[in-house]
Amino acid sequence: MNTVGRRWISAGFWSVAVASLALTGCKLNIQNAAPSYSAPYLLDFTFALRDNSDRAVVATPASFALTAKEDENTISPSETAFLLAPAANKQSKCFLVLDYTNSMADPARNGDENGDGKSDAVDMMETSAKEFIDGMTSDAQVGILEFHREDPAHPPKVVADFTTNKEYLKARIDAIWGDYVQGFPASSRCWDAVYDAVGMFPSDTGADEERYLLFLSDGVDESSTTATPDSIISAAKDRAINVYCIGFGDELAPDDLQRITSKTGGAYYKAGSVEELGQRFDDIWRDLGGRYTFRWSTLRRDSASFVPSFEIKLDGATGSFTGPAYIPTDYAGDVLRGVLRVPEYTIVDGHASLFIRASYVPRYITRFSLHVQTPYTFTAALVGAEDAGLCQNWNEPAVTPSTGGADILFQSQAPANIYTAIPYGAFGAILRLDFAGLPENPGPLVTAINVDNSSYGSGQHFVVESLP
Repeated sequence: MNTVGRRWISAGFWSVAVASLALTGCKLNIQNAAPSYSAPYLLDFTFALRDNSDRAVVATPASFALTAKEDENTISPSETAFLLAPAANKQSKCFLVLDYTNSMADPARNGDENGDGKSDAVDMMETSAKEFIDGMTSDAQVGILEFHREDPAHPPKVVADFTTNKEYLKARIDAIWGDYVQGFPASSRCWDAVYDAVGMFPSDTGADEERYLLFLSDGVDESSTTATPDSIISAAKDRAINVYCIGFGDELAPDDLQRITSKTGGAYYKAGSVEELGQRFDDIWRDLGGRYTFRWSTLRRDSASFVPSFEIKLDGATGSFTGPAYIPTDYAGDVLRGVLRVPEYTIVDGHASLFIRASYVPRYITRFSLHVQTPYTFTAALVGAEDAGLCQNWNEPAVTPSTGGADILFQSQAPANIYTAIPYGAFGAILRLDFAGLPENPGPLVTAINVDNSSYGSGQHFVVESLP
């Protein structure tokens, strides 16, 4: 399978893909737009962008021209936070639900060229799933669940909970056939499996997260005991999860699969052969690359509502969206107050990686001075360009051991120049902390992160809203 270019879908390096598009005179279709309003005076719109052939439109954010309006008043992009970013700049959380039932695993149906006892369909599913994981940004959190039998003694099993450790995830996929299936692929409990995977996500809408679930199925399920397509749709919508499905099998029944994906803002793809299984994973990658978040901060401070709208243009093609009414005072806040957070992490074989992310950055931030309270040693590195790190061009961080942990200083290459700052209003990953040689049951790795706000001269300051 050709995987060249997958990583740029998440990181934003997309010029190769857009070169093949002929958009002049076409319409850009904004689909599944999800408005999210928050303090301080922020308006976020996350959406899928598709062309007239219903293909994802994948391009660098800088390639688009955007206009935003508050009622009929066009806002100035130079006066306020005004940015378009890949949706993957938010924290990506994904669960893969892998099908090991007989419709996938039977060599008589799907061949066994490798002679390993697994059908070519299972081999392709596993290879594609591992390549899917490899292409994700380094801070993306992925989980895996498998299903292969219908009897109550062998329900769908979580193979890996959310983790950023790609090597661990790929090793867990390699273990499924021997440790879980154990030569007994049977009937489907697909609905139960997908519902269980939905339940692995937090029970909120994850304003700083981009959530999606990918599953394979033929749509035939006569064995699930608790879940239905309707209950999957309801639970996924409650948690803002976009569900994607690859339909595969001799007895393909796509109606429920299409309904689940369309109602949750995902997409359904049919694979008519083993070879097409891999191609469908690539199609989903392209879909994810065609998802964007547009953010602006209103300069209005009154209690009068306005209707926000925006227009997006690329190569002569245009799309537009109008959001629900916005009342500035409902989302009042301190525009100088930046927000940092640390998503969940996992410890695997004594190793763990923690990411420090920004949910909102005030104007003119050219440096960070942090104290990380931890009993363990760590190394620190900026999140790079390949993962759309907000400080990718800054000087590498300096880590100095101090009482109860370590101090970290990192700054732009010209910190006195305000125009080397992180873009106002930006969101995304900043810093990665890597721990190694951890003992068993180490407890919390980091108990506090304190920002030295005295380094900012105009009232800017940061709070750390969450530690796992």
